[in-house]
Amino acid sequence: MLRRQIKFFITVILLILVTLSVAAASKWIWRIDKKEVSVVRFEQDYNSFISMVAWQADMEPEQLKELILRAKSDQGEKGNALLNRVGRKAFASNYEDILLLHQDAVKTGYTEKEDVKAYLEFIEDYYAAQVYLMHIKSKFHPEFTEDELLEKWSKTVEENPEYEQITIDEGLKMMRSQMTKQKRVEFSKQFMKDLKKKYKFERSSDYEQQIAN
Repeated sequence: MLRRQIKFFITVILLILVTLSVAAASKWIWRIDKKEVSVVRFEQDYNSFISMVAWQADMEPEQLKELILRAKSDQGEKGNALLNRVGRKAFASNYEDILLLHQDAVKTGYTEKEDVKAYLEFIEDYYAAQVYLMHIKSKFHPEFTEDELLEKWSKTVEENPEYEQITIDEGLKMMRSQMTKQKRVEFSKQFMKDLKKKYKFERSSDYEQQIAN
């Protein structure tokens, strides 16, 4: 009897969870000509936006999210500036414009024009390549010894006396970030060289002539 009751309660709980998840997925946040944009879609696109901004800054998306959380509790100019750029409200406002403009571009047939199709195809290739490279770079985590960080920090303070006010811990974090960025630049250059070998990349015999200004 007890087992049946437990199974019954577990079944009820699972049904409730499924119902709530379906409701959350189907809940809309915008509606344009009866076409709904769900909360889930908004969350996905916002996370994509955060990842893009983070990778462009040579950061992990989670690091940027942490900065945003701190900014929410910081009433200063820096916190507000960050929220005005990458906060949810700021993104939502810009996202509304994107949705409306895209809707009108499709409705008016603008996206079906041959020159626009060619442009959009290039944009898709360009951003796919950029996002992929940012993703590859973000997965590269170079290691530095404490001596290397201290040496870099000492030279930095020597060249910039105003940095003496910064604690050593914060200074070492700065050095790690700077050195990581430099190593990732070197890594990305080598990665591109390796890709050319991987896919047997070639240039035509009249390459210079074809690209001449």
